[in-house]
Amino acid sequence: MHFLTYLLQNSMLKNPAEDYQEIHKHFTRYSKGEFTGPVIKVRFTANKITLSGSFEYEDFIQEYVVSVMSDNEIEVKLDIIAGLDLKIVFPKLGLDWQLKKSTGKIKNFKGTFQEKFSKSRFLDVIKELNKYSYYFINFNDQQGFSVKSKTKPPQPSKKKLTHAEFEKLTKFCVGTVKKTKKNQKILYEKLIPDFEDKIPDTIKIFKLINIYKINNIIIPKGLKNTSLIRLKAIREGKLVRTIEINNDMEYANSLTFSL
Repeated sequence: MHFLTYLLQNSMLKNPAEDYQEIHKHFTRYSKGEFTGPVIKVRFTANKITLSGSFEYEDFIQEYVVSVMSDNEIEVKLDIIAGLDLKIVFPKLGLDWQLKKSTGKIKNFKGTFQEKFSKSRFLDVIKELNKYSYYFINFNDQQGFSVKSKTKPPQPSKKKLTHAEFEKLTKFCVGTVKKTKKNQKILYEKLIPDFEDKIPDTIKIFKLINIYKINNIIIPKGLKNTSLIRLKAIREGKLVRTIEINNDMEYANSLTFSL
């Protein structure tokens, strides 16, 4: 489940830095203020659904495409960025991989890998990686299912979201699947459960924008290390979600969060 879809169900998390790492990690990049969060554009043609998303929708696009594709073996190029070494995680997944520690100001671990997976095994791998890292995949099964993702996350932006900026952001990750009623239903349930009843029978495109308004940051007592403060601090604020359908109808909702 995508972290924003999870927040629609439970946005006031207790001890998020420890018990909900796969969600909390998405907010450690943000200070106080208003920021453009993940954005995504979905186009529908006669035979294809194309998802074009920003950073932090790449995980949704990647998992969705793999989950609905044919059960064939695929060769995948996979880039990983993690806040810790995953040398304990990889063997549990049957992977002989190693990450390299970065030498930059922000310490992390990175690696690029090429591997063949069955659909079911790859789903298990990316679901586990999502708990500890950001991962970016590229593949094309030549049967209508593909993902093409960039590998360098952009910095958070406080700039007003213009049309040009939206189009730029949504080029971070692009996925395609075959258009079927089943694939559409799964898409709506997993991506826009809060707007699912607004989608008309004839749909050509929708655009989803998430805005974060962070008004308070709670720093755990006793922490002095700046890196740990960034990772462990709790952000409080509001998530505003807006969907535009067929370049015409627009709907919005919001929720408060603590994570």
